[in-house]
Amino acid sequence: MQKQQYSLLVIALASLVMLPQCEWLESKKSAEPAGATGVETQASTAAVTAARTPAGAGKGVDGEVLITMYDAKVPKATANDFKEYIDEFLEAQPQYKQVFEMMPGAEEQIFDGLKNELVLAEWVEKNGISKKPEYLKDEEKIKKFGRRSLNVKYFQEAYPVKVTDADVRTYYDENKSSIPQLMLAAGGVTAQGVMFEDKAAAQTFYDKVKDTKTNFEAVAKESNLSVKDFGEVNNQSFNVDGVIRKKLLDFKKFPSVELVEINEKSFAVIKATGKKEPQYVPFEDVKSGIENMLKQQKIAEALNKELDKLAQEYKVVVNKDFFDRKKKAAMPKASEPEEAPVKTAAPMRSM
Repeated sequence: MQKQQYSLLVIALASLVMLPQCEWLESKKSAEPAGATGVETQASTAAVTAARTPAGAGKGVDGEVLITMYDAKVPKATANDFKEYIDEFLEAQPQYKQVFEMMPGAEEQIFDGLKNELVLAEWVEKNGISKKPEYLKDEEKIKKFGRRSLNVKYFQEAYPVKVTDADVRTYYDENKSSIPQLMLAAGGVTAQGVMFEDKAAAQTFYDKVKDTKTNFEAVAKESNLSVKDFGEVNNQSFNVDGVIRKKLLDFKKFPSVELVEINEKSFAVIKATGKKEPQYVPFEDVKSGIENMLKQQKIAEALNKELDKLAQEYKVVVNKDFFDRKKKAAMPKASEPEEAPVKTAAPMRSM
């Protein structure tokens, strides 16, 4: 069981490096120390070096050296590097912190991951993989994604937003009845009815059941009439005729019986026996989720507002004709009527 959990840590840690995350470009590591072997040239930028080298590797200035290469001639990672490696991992994957603290030997497992990453990085360099056009192309994509993420990150930090508890509560109260995820039970008016095509027949039946103490179903059965169970009717009960639905929701007293004229040829006698209030997910259970959502909305609004200002300041000019021409090109020409579709024989089914 412990080995499985350690493996999860190692896999997660490896994925931190293998996946194209913007953290690669946030590395504060310097280039490899003098004497390192590889095909990396001095023309390589610090960002490229950080992207190709596992987090924490090659710092090797302070602390006890833990990993070397080439008969201990090239230091690759120190104890300080390893500590920073673990800290960065747990910061990016906080869900593993408890497992890491509880499981003895987890450090050794993660250390194996660091060693393997360094070996992989050295293999990439020694075999010239990092000089291949496809590698450089993928690397450039990662850098672009990283820059975009960093641009947004630092712009957001410059224009922070705040969501108050009152904002969250207001959103919850105003939207809990319209967002399915916030609703446990829709509730509604419990009702049933008998449909008629003749108003006189509907009136006759109504006269028999208008006393709410009368057994609605028994009278309908005696008259050979079918009773339709509407269930719990609410604003979302689109399977119930709109006129009937509105009438049921207008009832203030229960039980109630009423004759409803749907149109000139359709009538109903309906009986509402009670009303169940809707039930919602408790506010405290969804508070943090709503708060995060509102923050994202406010961040987007703030960014758009500030970016519009900056676009004016930087005198940005947009070529709107480009899209207008595309729209016009997609529209059918008035002088050329659309061709009627050609009818083709249906394909024969194979026997």
